[in-house]
Amino acid sequence: GGTEEGVCGVCMEEGELYSSGMCAHMYCRNCWQDYIRSELQNGRIFFGCMDEHSCVKAPVLATFVGKVAP
Repeated sequence: GGTEEGVCGVCMEEGELYSSGMCAHMYCRNCWQDYIRSELQNGRIFFGCMDEHSCVKAPVLATFVGKVAP
């Protein structure tokens, strides 16, 4: 996944945004960490992009998880 500066579509904070690399949606590190933590706590080991409405639910890869949530 790539990174760029911008405004996170979840928390609306400006900063470095991250893409999982499986789709073009980008979110900040804190929002990715919260999302990944929540999915794992709910027993999900396969999960996709946070955008449930317009994304094709591309899977978030373990390599990306290690990048944003070490």
